[in-house]
Amino acid sequence: MQPLIKNGLLVENDPWAVFEAGEDGAFPEYALLPLSFWVSQGDEIRDSVFKLGAVLRAGDEIDALIPYLPQLKVIAFEFEKFADGRAFSFARQLRSEHAFTGEIRAFGDILPDQVNYLQRSGFDAFVLRSEQEAETALALGNTFSVQYQSDAVQSQPLFRRRVS
Repeated sequence: MQPLIKNGLLVENDPWAVFEAGEDGAFPEYALLPLSFWVSQGDEIRDSVFKLGAVLRAGDEIDALIPYLPQLKVIAFEFEKFADGRAFSFARQLRSEHAFTGEIRAFGDILPDQVNYLQRSGFDAFVLRSEQEAETALALGNTFSVQYQSDAVQSQPLFRRRVS
């Protein structure tokens, strides 16, 4: 079982499952559907009773997903390589430019020491690889108590914040 960290807490039972395009049968109640599925069938499932999310992979662009943001509970970014930073930018765009308030999740090849930067970009959930220590990632997520730059969590840079 891969550890899930959500909003700074370890979650034992994650109901969300990735449903690949072309799989037989109905998708699960909590389904993470690939972008290609949303592009081809998004209008047909817009009013679904299921809890729906989207999976974006390397090379996917978020623009095609924007019309469906109100229906999405979770947007999950798969990191094929830990060094690929596109998802950081996309998460920031979703929070800052599109006011997405649902869960933004990272999974795949992410490292525990990236958690702080992922949080600052707008991610609030992380699925670690099974060999990674969730406690380490939780601790590293709180490494810095003060950030100088603005980010998806704190919109004001440090020099603009007032001391109360």
